Amino acid sequence: MAAHGMGQAMYYRSLDQLGSDDRIAILLPGRLGDEVRRLLWVYDVGLIYRNGEGFNEEWP
Repeated sequence: MAAHGMGQAMYYRSLDQLGSDDRIAILLPGRLGDEVRRLLWVYDVGLIYRNGEGFNEEWP
């Protein structure tokens, strides 16, 4: 699931139409392990995941 989201994030980043304040994140049903989160951070991709009734955001 994270690999598919990462592929989409890299596609959007390649469009080169992002503004200086725009960020890219993947949305998942739960928190990822540390090794996958480190991979997202390398490519400047954030993570948004469900936490009970709300959502948590993590950014590089």
